[in-house]
Amino acid sequence: MKKYHILYAFICVAVLGLLVGCSKSIEPQSLPEYGDELKSVNAESKFGYVRFEYMLPEDWDVSYSDFYSVWSFNKSIGEITPASAIQIDACIPQYGLLIDNYEHRGDAVESISAKEKKAYKELFRGNTQAYKEVLETEYMKDNELMLYSKVLAASDGIPEMPEFIPKDSYVSDYSVEYYAADGFNIAVVKYSYDLEGIIYKCIDCIRDDMPYFVRGGFDDTLSVSSGDYALLVVSTMTVEEDYELTDGWIK
Repeated sequence: MKKYHILYAFICVAVLGLLVGCSKSIEPQSLPEYGDELKSVNAESKFGYVRFEYMLPEDWDVSYSDFYSVWSFNKSIGEITPASAIQIDACIPQYGLLIDNYEHRGDAVESISAKEKKAYKELFRGNTQAYKEVLETEYMKDNELMLYSKVLAASDGIPEMPEFIPKDSYVSDYSVEYYAADGFNIAVVKYSYDLEGIIYKCIDCIRDDMPYFVRGGFDDTLSVSSGDYALLVVSTMTVEEDYELTDGWIK
């Protein structure tokens, strides 16, 4: 019986060690100060499903993007439409800021996998690898889509999907740091991604109190990139949702 107790205690300690090892403590930094002239903006997503309020520089504007997302952009690049916002998101992220929901996409509630949703939550347990895997999948699909778009543009009809051989990795220079705001924490994920052989620098800012994130980019040739304001937007953002969930669909 004594040996059994010792073995049982050893197993409990081992299991507890594994559970503790599954998460790491995070050490949030204080938010930086922004010395630029700022303004408060109000923006609505498509159909008014979500209303946002946040701070932006004076020379920036807003446009809706999708059902739960809006775009902010520097006025110097001209008017942004939902169609052109897609191109900015993929190819020139340094010019625009995307605010989006990471639990819903499109009309369907289950359009984002449980694994992907969990990866966002795991960031705040100090487990950063799962989110990197989400990004790897996202940019692999973007590269596959770009390949098909070229084939489609060169075809008179609707061609079959061409063979796509993925690379071992599309994401590099991956790092995560944390900031403490008033009542919530922010995970700031910086990384580079490969789109058709061109490397882009990106930043995702994710809050732990709501299922929304802000994405921007960096360009060393610009005096100011969208990524420079991603943390400002996510830290000042308030969100009001106005939709219903009905049989797995959002209305």
